[in-house]
Amino acid sequence: MNPNFLQVGEAFVKHFYATFDTNRRDLLGLYQNESMLTFEGNPVQGAQAIVEKLVSLPLTKIVHIITTMDCQPTVNNGVTVHVLGQQKADDDPPLPFSETFVLMPTDPQLSNYFVVNEIFRLGIHNG
Repeated sequence: MNPNFLQVGEAFVKHFYATFDTNRRDLLGLYQNESMLTFEGNPVQGAQAIVEKLVSLPLTKIVHIITTMDCQPTVNNGVTVHVLGQQKADDDPPLPFSETFVLMPTDPQLSNYFVVNEIFRLGIHNG
């Protein structure tokens, strides 16, 4: 198991949301063809398709505020990261969100990772 799972998760979260909030197209390097995103219950697979989904979101300006994050090591030196926070999009009020990532290393030195799985949900209750 990855002994640096917490550092990997923290660095990833900082990079991911800073990039998402400034230029979603720049997230492409974090995904590979086997990557899968489930966004509000809708699955999307493949790096290009995932980034196109993220870019197509009707957001002009977005800011993520991270409340907390938890990390766990997984098999094959992977890292699971769970994020809880708020996102402020355009002129809308801030909305709570929950997002989980499974990161896998791309090299034996464990210096680079890609997102193999990602699940995103807004914390909106309808009922």
